[in-house]
This record gives sequence, structure tokens and C-alpha cells, in this order.
Amino acid sequence: MTKLSAVQETYKKNALALIAASPATAQTLAATYQKHFSTTVAGARAKYASLAGSVNSELDQTIETTIDAVDAVMDDLNTLMRYISLTIPKMEDGGNWGVSIQLEAIKAMQDAQDKLTKAAEEVSKYASSRADVLEKCKFPSQTISVTSTDGTSNTTEKGDAKETRKTTETKETTTSLSPVEANYRQAAVVACDVLYYGKAKGLFQLCLSSYLNAMDFCDKNAEKIEKPKGSTGSGPSSMY
Repeated sequence: MTKLSAVQETYKKNALALIAASPATAQTLAATYQKHFSTTVAGARAKYASLAGSVNSELDQTIETTIDAVDAVMDDLNTLMRYISLTIPKMEDGGNWGVSIQLEAIKAMQDAQDKLTKAAEEVSKYASSRADVLEKCKFPSQTISVTSTDGTSNTTEKGDAKETRKTTETKETTTSLSPVEANYRQAAVVACDVLYYGKAKGLFQLCLSSYLNAMDFCDKNAEKIEKPKGSTGSGPSSMY
């Protein structure tokens, strides 16, 4: 019995509940992936072509859903790692033998979290990247230019007042692009959308794979994780 036995028991229950629910959770993740990423890159390009000058609400929702899925999986991995860390036995003379399973599991989950974090940060740049492209493209818009001529007010000549009037000339102009320029500028926005669709798709795949790998490993090695030295080994204790 250790001072953290109650904490370990709590994390054990939470971890085992996650593992028990993992088949249903995996199916939900897979269904979400299919809903948002059933379109090929070519299909996405064709779909986004008509949205080049406006907000791509569909892709916004797809990215938001992906980030939410990553956040949920990261929480589950943290729960598993805390539980596994608390199953590592007390250090003994001759080394802490029999804990390779725990250390391997923790290392794999930490690596997965690092990859997910970096990929999620990249996908989160979509809004700013699209805004930059739209700013650079400057789609055709109507502008008004005003030219003003100011004279000197109130001068005198031989004692008589002389007034200089101010005149203002207003011109209305419209900027325009050639068909070739317009096509390239539209293509730039579409390319940005397609790029981030692909990044979000890759992130969701990584998220799903990381979840499945962690849950499957813990399920297959449940006994060795809980009792790394067998039923006669030392009791669990935190390694930190």
C-alpha cells in the first residue's frame, strides 16, 4: 500500500472504463471521419472552386471537428498514461526489472501526443492563411477617388474683397482584372482550402490511429501493465 494507492485506483477505474468503451468510441471517430473526409482531394477542389471569394463554412466546420477529436483523444491518452505510471513498481536493488511494458506504452503515447500537437497547430493556421491569400489576391471591387482643389480664401485688391472658391471633382472608377488574373487569384484561394483539407484529413487519420494503437496495446497487455512483476511482485508506486 502506498500513499497514492487511492489515486491509482481512481485512474485504474477511469482507464479501464476508457478501454471498455473504446470499440464504441472508435466507431464514432470512424463515422465522423467518413462524414467529413469522404471527398477526394480532386472532389474537394471542385467543391471549393465556387467558394473562392467567400467563407468556406464547410471546411471551417471540418477543421473544428478535427481539433475537437484530437483534444478528446489527448485527454484519453493522458488518463492512460497516468494510470500506467502509477502501476510502475518500487525501485529495487538490481534495477526495476519487469517494467518494459509500462515504459514502452508511455513512450508510445507521448510520441503520439507530440505528433498530434504539432499537426493540430499546423491545421489551426487555416484561418490566418486564408486571410493572407484573400488579402494578396484583392478580388475586384469598386472604388471612388476624390480630387480636390483648394484656393486661398479671402484676399483683398484695392480695398475690395476678392473671394477664391474651392472646387471639388469626384470621379467614380471601377477596378477590374483580366480573365487570366481573376482565374489565378481564385485558384490561389482554392489551393489554400484544398491544402488545409488535406492537412485536416491527415490529422484526423493520425488521431484515429493513435487512439486505436493505445487502446489496443493496453487491452492486450492489461495484466502485464497492472502487475509487471506478477502477482508476487512489489506493489505499484509512482515513478515520479
